[in-house]
Amino acid sequence: LLSLMYDQVTHIHRRGERAVVALTSELDGQERQMILHQLSDYRYIFISPEMILQPYILEALSSIPINLLAVDEAHCISQWGIDFRPEYQQLNEVVQALNPKVILALTATATKEVKDDIERVLFSRQEPIRIETSVNRENIYYATLETTEKEHVIQQFLTQYQGPGIIYFTSKKLANRMALFLKNECHLAAAAYHADMDVQERRSIQQQFLHDQLEILCATTAFGMGVNKPNIRFVIHYQLSSSIEAFMQESGRAGRDGHPALSLVLYTPGDEIIHQMFLEDTLDSFRELQRLIKQKHLKEEVLTPLQVYWYKHLQNDSSYLKNMQSILEKNYSIKKHQLQMMIQYIMYDGCKRAFLLRYFQENISSEEIAFCCDKTPIILEDYISKRSTKKFSQKETWEEIIEKLFRF
Repeated sequence: LLSLMYDQVTHIHRRGERAVVALTSELDGQERQMILHQLSDYRYIFISPEMILQPYILEALSSIPINLLAVDEAHCISQWGIDFRPEYQQLNEVVQALNPKVILALTATATKEVKDDIERVLFSRQEPIRIETSVNRENIYYATLETTEKEHVIQQFLTQYQGPGIIYFTSKKLANRMALFLKNECHLAAAAYHADMDVQERRSIQQQFLHDQLEILCATTAFGMGVNKPNIRFVIHYQLSSSIEAFMQESGRAGRDGHPALSLVLYTPGDEIIHQMFLEDTLDSFRELQRLIKQKHLKEEVLTPLQVYWYKHLQNDSSYLKNMQSILEKNYSIKKHQLQMMIQYIMYDGCKRAFLLRYFQENISSEEIAFCCDKTPIILEDYISKRSTKKFSQKETWEEIIEKLFRF
């Protein structure tokens, strides 16, 4: 969430408001203490759940009146939780400690179940007012392509069409490799962005992309949530998203200026295996903790951060292990279903937009939409700018590639 917080602080600065700060893990102890001693001087304070739940920070914030507690990207309360960034599930403790006059939870992708989770965690004191609009992004064209030559498809696409654009990866290694290929072989202004890069490098790349100094960003989901770059013309998924919710968040980076944009998923059978491995890893991590506890071989320094979190809660609640196992198994089933729905989206031969809207309990108008999905072929150059020159040779003509892509 660091990129999100810094992006929002920058936008507030541009509007002339200086009394804003991001209280993050990147600050050293002295900087943090200085901010905490001057909290009443700030109108806006950006902070992560992990940071705000630290006792000394929560105590400092509770000493000043909080007019508004805004939880951005509130779907994370439901979609992350106990097996990833579990502090999101503890935001009710923040509500109790700060007693804000108003609570505002914001998200662009929430099913009924997610909305209920948000209410349970944040609005236990009173029922909230729901202000809801459609998840439908009418200016985004949804397309999928099953292929074993993803790199070649991207090469052909970028030969003809201009960005800015984001290519999403699950693998940091693949993101690096594609960025180098686009720079060295295709002569495009491209860079990788993922969590293994140091903070300054990530921030520099983000700023270059936001200011159109980079055209293509090869990113893991460490980039993008909430970042407001209006003119992104396409989002390509080199690998599957883990869920429809994640896919909508990532695709939603495109076309925020209201102009036409493209969401394209490239799929090779078996792409889902990496997400299945992630799900298994969480269960395996918990089983390993159980084994270490039973054998009394537990050394906290060898535990992962998530195992440490579980273990500390176990010390306060003897029934925690049993409850945790039940919760994790339930989460495993939910996330496995979400992944299956993502694969169904890829394979669906009807209207992709209608599929997505039904997932969020919405219906699309019966009127035919010209700029909709690959069920309704288009001439893409009518909507996205073509390059004036070709930057590299092609194995197939661009007409053949686009014909395959949009199923003429």
